[in-house]
Amino acid sequence: MSNIENLTELYKDVSATLRHYSNLRFAQLTIFIAIIGGLFAVLSSQNSGSAIIPIHAFQAIGILITFAFWIMEERIKRYWDYHRKCAEEIEDRLDLDFHQYKGRPKYRLISGRTAARMLFIGIILFWSTATIWYGSFEPAIPSGATIPTSIHLFT
Repeated sequence: MSNIENLTELYKDVSATLRHYSNLRFAQLTIFIAIIGGLFAVLSSQNSGSAIIPIHAFQAIGILITFAFWIMEERIKRYWDYHRKCAEEIEDRLDLDFHQYKGRPKYRLISGRTAARMLFIGIILFWSTATIWYGSFEPAIPSGATIPTSIHLFT
């Protein structure tokens, strides 16, 4: 096999790997949104007040899950960047007329990585605010008042 054939096969493998990591990012984001939505649904349901697991535990779980998925997202993006650089180098070596990776369009306003980071930061802020906000209303209940057994959106 010639050097050009080896580089062509390597280019195909690197391209397949890039597609894999791109698909993995979207699948992972879907799972993350489903989990966070499920946690939010549990916390805002009518039966949360009588739940065995305290509200703050769900909020802490939300923060931990968000950090875990954020770390996985950053790691996948690093793998993707590494393989993209490999593909760009192979494109240079093959002296192709068309550069699929090297000539890719640059983002204009905001990159996908920045959008993902903003999503994770926003969700962490949501869970942190919910934890602080919910906790700040507990001691503010007047003496003699009844405490509701159901919780509506952390109030």
